[in-house]
Amino acid sequence: MIIESIDTDTEVWRLSPIALIANPGPSGYVDLLNGPMDRGWCAGYMCQERISTFFSVVVTGMTYEMAMTSTPPQVVGTNYFQRSAKLVHVVLRGGHVLDIKTTPVITLTSGLMVKEDEFYEQNLVMNLANLFEVSPDNIRVISVMREDSKRQQGRLEAEVASVPTTSLNGEGEKGATGGEVIPYEKLVQSLEKAINRFQDESCSNCASLSVSDPIEPPPKEAPPKATEEEGTVVIPDVEPFYKQQEKEVAEKIKESLAVTEYVEPSSILVLSGVPSSVVQYTVFEMQPSVTVLGKEGAPISDLGHKSDPWQVTASLSGAPPGAILIGTTTVPYRNSTATFTDLSVSKPGEGYNLSFTITFPSYAPVLTATLVETFSSTQMSAAMVLQQPSIVQARQPIAITVQFVDEDSGLVLDGQAFKGQTFVGELLAKTAEGH
Repeated sequence: MIIESIDTDTEVWRLSPIALIANPGPSGYVDLLNGPMDRGWCAGYMCQERISTFFSVVVTGMTYEMAMTSTPPQVVGTNYFQRSAKLVHVVLRGGHVLDIKTTPVITLTSGLMVKEDEFYEQNLVMNLANLFEVSPDNIRVISVMREDSKRQQGRLEAEVASVPTTSLNGEGEKGATGGEVIPYEKLVQSLEKAINRFQDESCSNCASLSVSDPIEPPPKEAPPKATEEEGTVVIPDVEPFYKQQEKEVAEKIKESLAVTEYVEPSSILVLSGVPSSVVQYTVFEMQPSVTVLGKEGAPISDLGHKSDPWQVTASLSGAPPGAILIGTTTVPYRNSTATFTDLSVSKPGEGYNLSFTITFPSYAPVLTATLVETFSSTQMSAAMVLQQPSIVQARQPIAITVQFVDEDSGLVLDGQAFKGQTFVGELLAKTAEGH
């Protein structure tokens, strides 16, 4: 039997060792396939450039199980998937090539609050299809469980995925069972929309939502190789290629097993504010950060999908006329916080305050929080620094840069501080002889 990965990254992605278990059980035995050899000109497994093809002798009429030590290839070259044991069952016959292709899939668990006449699979599938904006044929219900008959509460486990195709390429093909062939990018977009609708409470009968992200398919073009044709590429002081791959494999496996539970937001809590006194045009020494709380009062780790997180905007109040908040005023919400990094104010004054509001997506719940204490801003003391070439040629253009710095800290001031202003000065020059 020949086992071969035909993914585009087959030469740089190690699948072995592969365990081929004959007659699984107490009387079975394992054939450990630890090849293939490195095809590059590197030493040993340093570069790991190889064709992932494995050869094994098998006995007819016997059951075998195969396990890989990394994420399996998505195109390995019809089957039954045993979900509880995570096994794909196939029957092999001599002289035939069996091609198996995996497709990206969203696995989800949703708590439901539904009426009696809606607690049927066809209604649940339609609601789920509307939530993800896909065809009902792209929904596969794993289980529907009634948890509380009095409150009409239940739990739905399902998958959202592209339908099977008759082609390994898949793109542009029609589904073998109806429905849509959904590319990975569109599947992620559907996931983003579904999470946003759940967290903005557009899904009226959704009580909870837990999701496993689809695994990204291999690249369409082969990635850079570890070696060149003429020999080994050695980069001093750089982590060996095989170490980089080990980290990539570990991260990919971790991502494939991760389940993210999404929670509906209820309020915003300010975690850190700003100093009681700041200097105009100078970045605050302490920057504000906020977290969003769920209905149970605990911080929410994720708002929106990680590929398109919700955003929080800071705004200025209590300021004198013409004063503005300078810096990156809108930041993404990640890892339970929205953290600002470079805020400052443009004018001196008293009674300043900051407000924080979720501004993306536009249909997000209107949630706002403000600083408990106001702050003041004092006038900046700036100095001008001239930067010019150390040697110049006669009758040649000279490039000169002028920077403004804070006299107290010596830090270069943000160019936005002088937006709309005009400076008039005099430039004096002299020769090396002093003329």
